[in-house]
Amino acid sequence: MRLLLIAYEFPPIEAAQALRWAYLSRELVHHGHEVHVLTVYLPSMAESRFQTGAKVHRVFAGPFVGLSSSVRSLATASVSPSASGPLARARIWPSAPTGGFAAPSISSSSRT
Repeated sequence: MRLLLIAYEFPPIEAAQALRWAYLSRELVHHGHEVHVLTVYLPSMAESRFQTGAKVHRVFAGPFVGLSSSVRSLATASVSPSASGPLARARIWPSAPTGGFAAPSISSSSRT
């Protein structure tokens, strides 16, 4: 079977998610599948020593690489020290991660 795995993080990026995709692609190749991995090309990356047997295709990541993490760090830095947790992040930056759940809104009438 021919498979295409699309993964932003793939070795040589040193992240847990990159290793998960590498192990998965290695096992799929081991079981006789033809695996192609579509991932990003970053100029600062060294050549990967992790061999999976998959054909890796690296493409341009886009002009805004790292922009979302920079904006998120600025948004969470603007939260006051007394305000913490997912509700505080949701008030400052609506797309801040809240563990996969939508942050409930708190109205002044529901406070006790």
